[in-house]
Amino acid sequence: ISLSLCYLTYEAYRNIVIEKRSRFLKKAFSSYVSPELVNIIIKNPDKLRLGGEKRIITILFSDIRGFTTISESLSPEKLVTLLNNYLDPMTKIVLKHKGMLDKYIGDAIMAVYNAPVDLKEHAREAVLTALEMIKELELLNKKFTEMGFPQINIGIGINTGEAITGNMGTETRFDYTAIGDTVNLSSRLEGLNKFYETKIIISESTFDAIDNKGEIYIRELDLIRVKGKKEPVKIYEVLEENSFLIPVIKDFEKALNFYRNCLFEEALNIFSYIHREFNDRVSFIYEERCKNYLLNPPASDWDRVY
Repeated sequence: ISLSLCYLTYEAYRNIVIEKRSRFLKKAFSSYVSPELVNIIIKNPDKLRLGGEKRIITILFSDIRGFTTISESLSPEKLVTLLNNYLDPMTKIVLKHKGMLDKYIGDAIMAVYNAPVDLKEHAREAVLTALEMIKELELLNKKFTEMGFPQINIGIGINTGEAITGNMGTETRFDYTAIGDTVNLSSRLEGLNKFYETKIIISESTFDAIDNKGEIYIRELDLIRVKGKKEPVKIYEVLEENSFLIPVIKDFEKALNFYRNCLFEEALNIFSYIHREFNDRVSFIYEERCKNYLLNPPASDWDRVY
């Protein structure tokens, strides 16, 4: 009788308390992470206690270009329809690559990789997410044309580094998120796509963290100093697998090396060729810089930072 009562008590506790907690966690996270990650979270619920921890993570920010103009041209109902049709497949791509959907910020998406659970190749998975998003956008734009919606373009910024992750808020209302300079920089990189007319920009830390680059085509873009940071950041562009710029990546790198060694005439010849033949905005930017430095040479202590 004692053994039976112990067993029944344990089962009742498991069903009432543990299962209830598992159902809560599944409901809370099923929209933000993939089912396999939800199962890991359920087995390790301590990861979700109120508070934070320092982790090396990769952050992805994506944003629709000219969304304000688009929103003004559509009725509220059509705008919501467009957003839902866009956010649904993009979110599925994030979950497919084991990322965590942190939040939607209007038309922007913020995703976290390597939190709340460990993900070995988190930098690579974030980059693969970005490439698949760009590919998916081509299909979406065909669908939007059929629906009478405007075509959309997106920019994506990715950065890897240390951040504070955890449940932040109060005991009654909180969100699992990431904060810190790593997050801020990824958002800035996303915005830089407007200036360079690129689609995906990653930081040097993300570039270095990708152990197996495989068929990922990347070219170095620039050495920049973003607002609010003293240390310069080397940035890279991730190219689509069908990009017309892939054959001239080495030529671009050669010109960039000439540029940084103050050989502006040699650099100008290559940048002008790439700009002329491939209509490359980045090469045009360097073309203009070379012309300027030929007329007004930089100081001897030039740090090559833009």
